[in-house]
Amino acid sequence: MTDEAKNQVYQILVEECPPGGSIPMTRVGEILREGGVTPQSLGYGKLKKMLEDMPDVVKLNSKTTESGLGQVWYATLLPRKGKKKKAPMPAQAPVPAAAPAPAEVPAAAEAPAAAEAPAPAETPAPVEAPAPAEVPAPAEAPVPVEAAEELPSTMDRDEIFFPVAAQKHVSAFLLDQPEAALSRELLEEIQENYLACRSRNGLVPDAAHNSYGFPLERRNAAGNLVWIYISRSTREDGAPWYVRFVKEEAEGESQEPAYKTCRPSAALRKFAYLGNGEAFLRDLAEHVQEEEWSFEGGKPYAILHQYITYTFYRLVCQDKICIADDGSFAAFNTGLQSRRLGEDVFAYFTPSGDNERSPWRFSCFCSTDSGDQGERWCYKKMFSTKGEPEPATYFTHMSDLLLDPDCNVQLSSDHIFHDNCDRLPMDLLKRECSINDEAMGLLAQIEAADNEHQREELFDRLGDVICNDFDLYALLNERLDSALKRTLKRVRRNWKLAVPCFFPTRNVMSMMLPIAFKPTGDPELVLVCERTRSGDYLGQTILTLPMAYVDARLLCRPGSEWLNTQRILRSDDDWDLDDED
Repeated sequence: MTDEAKNQVYQILVEECPPGGSIPMTRVGEILREGGVTPQSLGYGKLKKMLEDMPDVVKLNSKTTESGLGQVWYATLLPRKGKKKKAPMPAQAPVPAAAPAPAEVPAAAEAPAAAEAPAPAETPAPVEAPAPAEVPAPAEAPVPVEAAEELPSTMDRDEIFFPVAAQKHVSAFLLDQPEAALSRELLEEIQENYLACRSRNGLVPDAAHNSYGFPLERRNAAGNLVWIYISRSTREDGAPWYVRFVKEEAEGESQEPAYKTCRPSAALRKFAYLGNGEAFLRDLAEHVQEEEWSFEGGKPYAILHQYITYTFYRLVCQDKICIADDGSFAAFNTGLQSRRLGEDVFAYFTPSGDNERSPWRFSCFCSTDSGDQGERWCYKKMFSTKGEPEPATYFTHMSDLLLDPDCNVQLSSDHIFHDNCDRLPMDLLKRECSINDEAMGLLAQIEAADNEHQREELFDRLGDVICNDFDLYALLNERLDSALKRTLKRVRRNWKLAVPCFFPTRNVMSMMLPIAFKPTGDPELVLVCERTRSGDYLGQTILTLPMAYVDARLLCRPGSEWLNTQRILRSDDDWDLDDED
């Protein structure tokens, strides 16, 4: 095992267990998985074997259970040379006549500056704003805030280090639980908030702390926003960025309206009161060119709902929401064409008045060929005042819409099998999981489950089983890789099989490939491939056919022979674009 891999494992474990402390082997696996490391990702089939190859990092020992029928293995983290045990940093030397610190959740004390002669007592300057609670900085000095283009593309652990102290500050501000750990769901929500804010270039620079901040969509009990600030690290190892401090912001302090700081799926609802949701969608469907906006047996207008929600979010990111200078109306281009003459259709809004939850209220859909007199009046006012709002755009080069079948496609198998095994065909899982009794038992429980929450928990456990069984993991990976190779052969002869799509939270174009496991060749799931800096592709995640259709429809009406509403017979899933990787 490489020193780099050992350092990665050590950095993940030391956050939860100080050197010298022992933790059960099962907990070690959970901590590493939460940190993005599994035995399979480092070339091992089992966790115990991997740890045995790291004698300078951990020491293994076992204890006999009380019943005497088995043993429980424990791992003890060892101190490493050059890796000092984390401990509270010494308090800063007191400054005479200093102003009292503002009342905030305390962070660990900062390290003292270089020794200097004590300064004579002076009257301190007035404090303009309370200093945010900072966490121990794992860097000597962050980079200047001018380097906005270098902001990390995700908030994954390998890009942004999220110290435990900072997580406790979030818990204190948001949940009023100063010592509570953040749940996996809340951590994922924070990551989504970061992606949403970054995709629209909405991170706010803080020159005083050389940091960038973004607000969480969820407010605390007092109705205040919680902001997280990240800075650049200068450490040679670890993530290049880290969460530097967390602060609370009272109502009215934020410069950004709520619809610009919330999750993509909530942006339109934060922007305007739409009235009855189904009536709003039906009105839009009747204005635009006829199209299948739902799957057979699924929710009415489900496809249209996803389309208009994320089209609006994209327009927010591109600053294309039209708002009159006098505040008399707002409008945006839906990206759809009218049923009568194929003209652009616009959504028109008026001030909401007493409606405190949203600044605008939906009025109508209008176009230059609207048959209704009121809609024509709205269009004329919009056109004469601000002109026609521009539609959303998603790509700059036509090459973004084509997949190069001669490039390598590397599967992100660990993420696919651990986090998205519920999207794999059930008959495939039954067939390949027959070599693992525990996996087969979980599949039986999944089929018998009577609610979605229970199914999700069982699939989470199944993902753990798959990734911890080297033979099963390798078998599923071989099946997926073989199916991918067959698809790439077909793409070389029919380039239209690769369908372009756009993910709002990642702000990138991707390509979707149909994957078939059966001899008939009928697609059973979809592999999403993202172009990497090397020029090759990363098979990042898998989607069901309904999810893939909704993603593709954001760009245009899919014309693929395999991706259409006639082939997708039914969908009762509550899928959401910004829930996707």
